[in-house]
Amino acid sequence: MKNLKLVKASAEYRNQISDMMEEWNNYNEKIVPYAIRRLDYRDFENYCNSLEIRDDGSGLVPDSTFFCLDTERNIMVGAVNIRH
Repeated sequence: MKNLKLVKASAEYRNQISDMMEEWNNYNEKIVPYAIRRLDYRDFENYCNSLEIRDDGSGLVPDSTFFCLDTERNIMVGAVNIRH
């Protein structure tokens, strides 16, 4: 049985997120959810700071982004973006 855990992007998970995104890009597949592809993950600090939309008066719906960590293999296997 796999142990999956939802986590926020942080420096702790930089390598796992970068590896997942590189693999996804190498397969030329559409990256979903949009929240994780709209900015360049290689600029990791900016990427992490921009993953979520806060109630900033822009008219956009606030949201939260989580990555799915397979704790047994220590790899990211996906992501979810939740609109509040």
